[in-house]
Amino acid sequence: MQKYAEQIFDEVAAPSIIPPVLKESKVIGYRVNGFFREYVMSRPAEETIFLPVEVSVLEKQRHDRLTTQGIGQHLAIGSTWHDEDEDQIVFDSLDFSRLRSLTVFQKFRSFYVLDTMRVLRVLDLENALGVDDDNMEKIGKLSSRLKFLSLRGQRRISKLPESVGDLLQLQTLDIRGTSILTLPPFITRLRKLQYIRADTAFTSLENFISYPTGGFKVPSGIGRLEALRTLVGVRVNTAGGGRILDEIVSLPQLKKLRVSGIIRKTRRRSLFFWFNHLESLSLEFEENNPFVHWEHIGIPKCLRSLKMYGPVEKLPPRIKDCVDLRKLTLEMATLFTPNVIEVHRLLPSLRTLRLRVNKDQDGELQFLNKNLFEKLEVLEIVSKSKLHVRFGDGAMKKLEQLNYLHNGFQSEIQFSGLEHPVSLKQVWLLHDFPDALKESVQQQLAKHPSKPALMELRPPALIQLRFL
Repeated sequence: MQKYAEQIFDEVAAPSIIPPVLKESKVIGYRVNGFFREYVMSRPAEETIFLPVEVSVLEKQRHDRLTTQGIGQHLAIGSTWHDEDEDQIVFDSLDFSRLRSLTVFQKFRSFYVLDTMRVLRVLDLENALGVDDDNMEKIGKLSSRLKFLSLRGQRRISKLPESVGDLLQLQTLDIRGTSILTLPPFITRLRKLQYIRADTAFTSLENFISYPTGGFKVPSGIGRLEALRTLVGVRVNTAGGGRILDEIVSLPQLKKLRVSGIIRKTRRRSLFFWFNHLESLSLEFEENNPFVHWEHIGIPKCLRSLKMYGPVEKLPPRIKDCVDLRKLTLEMATLFTPNVIEVHRLLPSLRTLRLRVNKDQDGELQFLNKNLFEKLEVLEIVSKSKLHVRFGDGAMKKLEQLNYLHNGFQSEIQFSGLEHPVSLKQVWLLHDFPDALKESVQQQLAKHPSKPALMELRPPALIQLRFL
């Protein structure tokens, strides 16, 4: 159902029926165009083609007066109010008996959460300001019908109150970017949970690809959550981490898993990731304790996305079985040799490849073979070394976007053959680069039949970027 919904959304978004809303080159939402909106609203309900959704927006108008035309099923609270006492009186007078979702975009007030919101299903506080641990006590006492709770980015939240354990209908818990480092034991009571997103990933100029700041610890008994489909950010370099991994491996419906803190002492049995249904796997190895015994790791054949972070010395031999793999992110301790690149000949479905060299080592990165990366669309390179990236005639025929970030003061980059990838549309240079490099890239792109665009992203905009 989820895949089908995403497919339909993409099909509707493609012809600009719902064009994206951009902020600092990042998509933050979608807006229905006026013509399509009028069409939707004009269709009689009995056709059952569209079901118009009532959305109310509560915000200050020009005369600094709280206004609303009546609360429907969905409420978005906009600009900050100034007279809190007066606005609370107005807020308390509204009828929330039909309210199913509440989204806050500005400063959060404790009176936004009321006992009268008896059928509330969704509470989204990702963009709210001023949310802290004190607010969580009241949030945890919301209707037991709540299915979606997002606290993403709320750094002042460090714990979940016991009352959250009573939200027995909860399906999605998003606490990414909070200060919560441990999921409490009562989380195992929420048997309908399908998505737990709790990694504390960060991005900086020195570490362009997102990394967790240690992940989070899950309690024993996580294996009881048999409805789980997504579990992101689990830290296993703790007491009992091996047993926790054994429980995770037994989850019958898990599709996406991100594990951090893998070390040499991690139990061998736990490192057999034989999920017949797993589609996305991210493995993060301890920086100072690399795990290189790949024979202990069974890469699921059905994977569509694989990420490996840390001082990886070589590729796992079983990666060749992942014929459906579409996205691959690799951080390695050495340069990507021709032998490593040749392994990708066995990945016929690969669309996105992200490579990070985590060592000062000069050399070449060659993409010369016509039979490699025949379907690759996005290539991203991060390097600390003096690197020469070469593209051969006929190689990477479907490559559309090339991103490069030099990760270190001594790193230098040289490109050759940018005129060859026939589908190339954009080349992104992510940092400050010398004029000589930009001139060289522009000269090569000028020879390309499609004249791809050279894009630059410099600080401070770069620090806002987040690669997921």
